[in-house]
Amino acid sequence: MLLFIYGQAGAAQTWGYSVSLGTDPHIGLADEPYRSLTSSGGGGGNGPGGSSVDLADAVFDLDYSLQFAVTAERTFTPLTSGWVPSFQGSFVVRETAITFPDGVRLSGGSLTLVDPLKLSSTSFGVDVRGAMESPVFYDRYTVQVGAGAVVLRITDNFDYGFLQAENKRTETLPYGFVRAQARMIETANLDVSGYVETSFSRLGPSWALGLEQKF
Repeated sequence: MLLFIYGQAGAAQTWGYSVSLGTDPHIGLADEPYRSLTSSGGGGGNGPGGSSVDLADAVFDLDYSLQFAVTAERTFTPLTSGWVPSFQGSFVVRETAITFPDGVRLSGGSLTLVDPLKLSSTSFGVDVRGAMESPVFYDRYTVQVGAGAVVLRITDNFDYGFLQAENKRTETLPYGFVRAQARMIETANLDVSGYVETSFSRLGPSWALGLEQKF
């Protein structure tokens, strides 16, 4: 996909810009290193007391998971079918908060934290993707399909009352996606669309939705 778009560069149009706010499309990155004793030990994720947290079978409640993105997009000459190739680069900031009401286990021993444990995961980085966008149908709807990769610097904070811990890591996640978008508000100053996106990666399928303002 990216190579195809690069090959169309001679016919590139002007850049477009947008900001968006929605749910995190790759929320599984928040707890991925802590899902089992094996990955926790190998990934170096540290939890309360210097032990690795095992979240493999832990019950959890998602408090919130948000993403803010500033995106630059370059589109190219439409194909004969009407589909438009594009390349997008985004700076993203993400914040996820999870509560484990029944506590969790600590690997390397038999200790179990029985009181609620809170995990907040804050990240920032870049997201690049190539896409093909359908012609507009029913005057407001479009569909995008493509592939991309996100590189994030992530800070995980564990809060267990008197026990506090922090873990910093860098993650790279290639993915494919399908995105449906509908224009909601179009005035002289506003061009707001709503979107629903499905991503496919090593984390499995995930969903995201949000609002985007184009400039």
